[in-house]
Amino acid sequence: MQVLGRLAGALSHEIRNPLNAIFLHTDIVEEEVRQPTPGDRSQVLRSLATIKMEGARLQTLMQDYLFLARSSDLHRTPEELRALIADLILEMSVHDVSRKVTLVLSGDEHLGEVSIHRSLFRRALSNLLQRLIETIPENGTLILQGQRTRSHLHLSIHDIGQVIPDDAWAAFRTALQATNPGTGLDLGVYVGREIIAAHGGEVVLTDAPGTGRQCTVTLPLATQQSDSSASSPLTLDDPA
Repeated sequence: MQVLGRLAGALSHEIRNPLNAIFLHTDIVEEEVRQPTPGDRSQVLRSLATIKMEGARLQTLMQDYLFLARSSDLHRTPEELRALIADLILEMSVHDVSRKVTLVLSGDEHLGEVSIHRSLFRRALSNLLQRLIETIPENGTLILQGQRTRSHLHLSIHDIGQVIPDDAWAAFRTALQATNPGTGLDLGVYVGREIIAAHGGEVVLTDAPGTGRQCTVTLPLATQQSDSSASSPLTLDDPA
């Protein structure tokens, strides 16, 4: 509860910017309605688009918080990971069409079936991918590559063009390593890491010369249980 309280504080800080933008552009729309500019509706359309975008951002923040606040147990079921990731890539490609970032799934024949909480695990991947997409220039490419061993499943998100800026990569690493949720925390990355950890997995960043930057999600296979009776609690880091 202490951690969730600190997360609530971080959440209240994060929602200020989108709320301010919504209020500002609502005033602009109101002014245009009261005193319309003859023949020019472009400002109204831009303001409405901004309101919609910031509203979606607020919804995402709330969903991230609620995933942590409500998910006391992981009820896992066997899921075909290739279908899940392919569906996620399609959805994100549609939503992020303005950035023109290409997501490519490679090595999907090695993914197979894995026991996960479908919606939570999908949320974790979505959060991590979204942050990486936001860091790279337009027309960039991220490769998602699967590898399966006898004991683990590895899903790597690979920046083959080595275009993720140093400061963005450092911020991403800091968010993944955060143990004290507070003001300035990247809530989406924190939630993604905690969901992966609740599955017994981990998120590791590597940066090797000549190979680019890579974010790897690793899940253990040997200890996974498909029945809900063997679900594991979603725990949060205790800064104490």
